Amino acid sequence: MENTIKISLPDDVYNRIKEVINSTIETCLTERMNKINAAPVLRSREETKSLLKVTLPTLRNYEIQGTLIPKRAGRRVLYDQRDIDAFLNSNRGRN
Repeated sequence: MENTIKISLPDDVYNRIKEVINSTIETCLTERMNKINAAPVLRSREETKSLLKVTLPTLRNYEIQGTLIPKRAGRRVLYDQRDIDAFLNSNRGRN
């Protein structure tokens, strides 16, 4: 047997709740899309090692393991901030 509660609302209250929900969803999706479409922030090896609090050899090991892959521009090695954030979030529970 399913436990349900039915509440009757006046149409104007129901419509206002519906507007608020739709507006909230639209705002959240717009913010999310803006983050996705934003130009990536690229960090140097020095900046990345400081953010992660690791050494350069450890950073290289992450690349070899496929854990944190940099972008290369000529001789420059750059890390996308989104990748750094994802790496930090994935390793938070391990400490």
